[in-house]
Amino acid sequence: MDEVVMCPAIAKLVGAMAATQSSAARWARCVVTKDDLVVAGWFCFFLALNLEMNFLLKWAMSLLAVPTFQAFFDSVFSALLLGAVMRGSAAFGSASLHDLRAQGGELSVFAAFFMLSVVLNNASLASLSLSINQIIKGCGPLPTLVFTVALTRVLPRPWTVVAIVVIILGTGLAIPFGSADATTAGVLLALGSVLATAGRQAFSQHLMGRKQGQTFEPIVLVFWQSVLAAPCLLALWLCNVGDERTKVLDFWHAQPALAIGMSVAISASAIAYTVTMYYFTRLTSAVTLTIAGSVKMVLLILIPALVDPHIFSAINWVGACIYLAGFLMYTYLGHLENVAKLKSENVTENTPLGSKLPPPGSKENV
Repeated sequence: MDEVVMCPAIAKLVGAMAATQSSAARWARCVVTKDDLVVAGWFCFFLALNLEMNFLLKWAMSLLAVPTFQAFFDSVFSALLLGAVMRGSAAFGSASLHDLRAQGGELSVFAAFFMLSVVLNNASLASLSLSINQIIKGCGPLPTLVFTVALTRVLPRPWTVVAIVVIILGTGLAIPFGSADATTAGVLLALGSVLATAGRQAFSQHLMGRKQGQTFEPIVLVFWQSVLAAPCLLALWLCNVGDERTKVLDFWHAQPALAIGMSVAISASAIAYTVTMYYFTRLTSAVTLTIAGSVKMVLLILIPALVDPHIFSAINWVGACIYLAGFLMYTYLGHLENVAKLKSENVTENTPLGSKLPPPGSKENV
């Protein structure tokens, strides 16, 4: 091949053109694309499922407080349905005994967190209003941070810790203790659910974020959490904890159509919500996920409070304001951190071509 020598003037021109193209590419990122619409659609679907599931669970647990049985039914329904889906199409991933042999310990811990989070949350809804339940879930960043640090060995920034402390303080002040909407038992159950949910989230990110060949697809992860949790939940239900076995048998005998319909509806909603949450996490960038999480959490606190009104004292309203301030601070700090990461990546990607060209006359210029 003949050697082509690029003079300095041409090199500068090529570099300027590359810089202009990278600038145009940055402007193009501000335009709504098809991918943006896909992400927006997934988020709206995810949010609608989350709200629908919470209201459905509140109604069901008020009618028949059987959190262990419902969690068992969810697990069996999920394992059968997702197993059939994976068998029908390999595009959703596949589950095998090799998963248990290779990572059985981590999957078992993950399933235990799933089991506790669902049972405790369902039980809390029998003695808490939905709005109070969602406010207590505002404590989630602290235990999630602890579990994440334990798994990743990466310490958070000081201001992030400050924001989390503000959130916890506001949450404590916002809970109207002593009212019919917030019993002590209900608050403790909800707090236990928050801890278990934090462990579940941290482990799900850990298991889905492994290196190629060791990671789990979202549907596979939901399948294994259901398969491993179902036997434990069945044993717990058979022990008749909280007189659940008697309640379920009596209710299913008296109103079989309502019982089956209610259980299937809750299970279908739970599967759709969980799978959508995992896929949404995989689909979006860190910045998009942070912003989406902010919108979801604010709506889950404010909308139930409007639909299920209750009386707040002055200190409760102050606590709610402190909570929102801390939450916005936490979200904004996360947003800034993710923007900084993206900028550093863009600087590397958008380096002008002229600055990478070898000197004129070099043999690399061919």
